[in-house]
Amino acid sequence: MMRLRRPSRRRVIRWVVEALVTAVFLLIAFPGLVGCAWVVVVGTSMEPEMHTGDMVLVRRDGAWEVGDVVAYQLGDSAGTGVAGTVIHRLVSGNTADGWRSQGDNKPNPDPWTIQDSAIIGRQVLFVPQLGAILGWARSPIVLALAAGVSVAFWVAMGGRKPSPPPPFFFGDDEFDMRSSRRSRRREGRG
Repeated sequence: MMRLRRPSRRRVIRWVVEALVTAVFLLIAFPGLVGCAWVVVVGTSMEPEMHTGDMVLVRRDGAWEVGDVVAYQLGDSAGTGVAGTVIHRLVSGNTADGWRSQGDNKPNPDPWTIQDSAIIGRQVLFVPQLGAILGWARSPIVLALAAGVSVAFWVAMGGRKPSPPPPFFFGDDEFDMRSSRRSRRREGRG
């Protein structure tokens, strides 16, 4: 009967680190898996709290309240001259009549009304300058460097060791090739 070995502390730490890195990667790369979206801040309307290049993770939950920082899609169908994704604070309104928003750095509310269907989500996480860093990180040299560091980390942590060959079974007896070779060498046959 085969006994299960307890994994070493180093191996457990490695598994935990790999799981955390994978979870962070999935959240950054595929936020839709958990019902979220990333929005990159562009402009000065939310200063001093948010600056160009900051990233905000938003989640759509439908329970908006005055004071929430939300990202919403604004089309130019109203002739506002503004189209795209906007991230501002809700300053008045409700679900039935629509919402009014305002940038923290603006003296007056925006001139348009936002319907619930246009809201992408409410701020759940704010990461300063992540958008600027990710923009820089898309360059080929940085991607190659990141791949090299990842491989070096994997090698430094021990890489994957090949598993031993499986034992062979002959009838009711278990036959292990490694022990068979050793016994043949001892007997002078191999």
